[in-house]
Amino acid sequence: MIKIKVLGCCVSREMFNYTDRLEVTKCVYTPFITLNEPPFPVDREAIDRVAPNRFFANMLDLECRKKIFGYLKEGQADYLILDFAETVTDFYRIENGVRLPATEHYKALLNELHQPYERQKYTNCSVESIVKKLFEELSSVISSDKIILNRATYSKYYLKEEYGRMKIYPFTDHFRLLPEAQARVREFENQALKYLGGAPVLPPLETCLSDGAHKYGVSPVHYADCCYRFMARRLEHTLGAISEKELYAEHERQYGDFINLLFHSID
Repeated sequence: MIKIKVLGCCVSREMFNYTDRLEVTKCVYTPFITLNEPPFPVDREAIDRVAPNRFFANMLDLECRKKIFGYLKEGQADYLILDFAETVTDFYRIENGVRLPATEHYKALLNELHQPYERQKYTNCSVESIVKKLFEELSSVISSDKIILNRATYSKYYLKEEYGRMKIYPFTDHFRLLPEAQARVREFENQALKYLGGAPVLPPLETCLSDGAHKYGVSPVHYADCCYRFMARRLEHTLGAISEKELYAEHERQYGDFINLLFHSID
């Protein structure tokens, strides 16, 4: 069994639900944009009151205390998989100047603490300095040739059941913003490539589709099962766990699923 740590979001984490050849030993969710910010000490009881589950409570706690990389050091792994899908998150700037990721969980936490804040655009930070800081921290966790960059793709469409049929819908609220967001992610990825050397890189998906019934909600990075399944096979092939023939078979199956979904979603 190949052991892997995950530093990213659902783009990387969810594919491991579709493999019995790879095992996740640690998983950390972070938008990365606040890596250069000082700690924001918060009582754990306040975090537990607003977090939807234990996983997100732990992630909020690690982010606020700036203990993410200390946590990642724990335990052994053969590889670490990294993605930058959440780097388009805005900031919440609080009174003392500290900035936190502008997610629903941090908003709930700041409201719980009666802490005033203002929202700042995600472009108000230096990509180069954040990625530099990231790889400085990762150097104490795992060697750079064992870091796999998963190049994230934002889906433009999602799948949803309606009146007993699966239908495909566009992300109308986000459609105009998706190209800008995708370009932002590529900017982070291109900076990261400077530090990875000859480490494996998972290329962007040529086609992807989101799941309108995903357990964490509808999002351009919450994919349908067929996408995660293909991503799992692709990672297995990258790490030598399956043959090219097996990967090709999964590729054919994925696009067969897409054609089937498209056919049955047409009125």
